[in-house]
Amino acid sequence: MAKGIVMIALILAIAAFAPGEANAGCCGCKRRTTVIKIPSTNNPKKLQNRKQEDKEKLEDARAKEFAKAAYVRSKKIRVRKVTLPEGLNGVDPAMRIESLCGYDIGAVAKLPAFPKVDEEGNVVVETGLKKPFCLCDKARLKYSHINNALYSITLYSDANPDFGDDAAASEVSAMMDALSKKFPGQIKKWQGSSASIKAKFGGNAGQSLKVERFKADYRKPGTLKGPSDGKLRKEWAFSVTLEDDTIKNVDVLGGRASVYDAVKKDVDTL
Repeated sequence: MAKGIVMIALILAIAAFAPGEANAGCCGCKRRTTVIKIPSTNNPKKLQNRKQEDKEKLEDARAKEFAKAAYVRSKKIRVRKVTLPEGLNGVDPAMRIESLCGYDIGAVAKLPAFPKVDEEGNVVVETGLKKPFCLCDKARLKYSHINNALYSITLYSDANPDFGDDAAASEVSAMMDALSKKFPGQIKKWQGSSASIKAKFGGNAGQSLKVERFKADYRKPGTLKGPSDGKLRKEWAFSVTLEDDTIKNVDVLGGRASVYDAVKKDVDTL
């Protein structure tokens, strides 16, 4: 009899803590236990996808914040071109390249409400050239996150399947020759590797100029998709980049910039 009573008590105790069932509390109220499901972390691919999604959301939020800041800043800037501050020591104005393919270093951008920006907050504009420089028929323009002034000009080409290594090296030489002829007083010589060669200026210009060849994905013209195996061929592409960190860092809102009405005559003439 005593054993039977113990068994009944044990069964009632187990029933009292059965998940998902209503049981009487100490004061006669009903209580219900809740089962919490913990998501599995045994799928590395799902975790990786989630991390990538979170990263993209963060980058998108930062881009929107930077774009808004650039637009607000454009409403405060009252100059059309940022020039070297007066009394700036160390930079020789005679050594500077002021324009490339008709794009003027220091020209202040007229921005849309939501411009494209890079990870630093600089505004990036991609455009085409009606008249190519050698094989470069596109331009990437960067406007400073400090003053909205053009400080970086990159002319570049798409990947070209007609160039082997020797032909690509010859194309780089042709680009350097064209630049040396255009800016004989500024460019003293070229130095660097065969893939990336920098101009040596005759003095301190506060700028850098480099010519590069690099491997890029090649997609056959007229096709929207790549090969069936999903792997695009790598072919040689070319670029020339002029950057001006001096102009990039001028604080126009602090009153150190000069007013200059820049008139763009021919944006595709080197």
